Amino acid sequence: VCQGNDVDGYKTSITSVVTGTNTGPFLLRPAARGVPRPITTKQPVRYQVTTNSYIAKVEQQWQYVAQTVRSDDWAKFTQMGLDFNEVGRPEYLMRVPTDCTPSQPGYGWQ
Repeated sequence: VCQGNDVDGYKTSITSVVTGTNTGPFLLRPAARGVPRPITTKQPVRYQVTTNSYIAKVEQQWQYVAQTVRSDDWAKFTQMGLDFNEVGRPEYLMRVPTDCTPSQPGYGWQ
């Protein structure tokens, strides 16, 4: 999806599917114990990633001026055999951002 114009810039959204095999080791910090545990399952994984971008002209050159990427970590981890009942939910899934301010590009954003 791409929407916008040459004056204000463009907002794009791209969805893709990542496929691969967990050849590890991948470290995940279990919430209950606080000790990293390597995960190597050799299992295939397939999950969705969505990228949202804002593209604008800066000094006559097209540039990415803002971008967010979201992946389906829950799908990725469970396909690797991780049991969240055993290790607890990763801390970053539980955390509520309190000390951040959203950035807004100055180029055609308003």
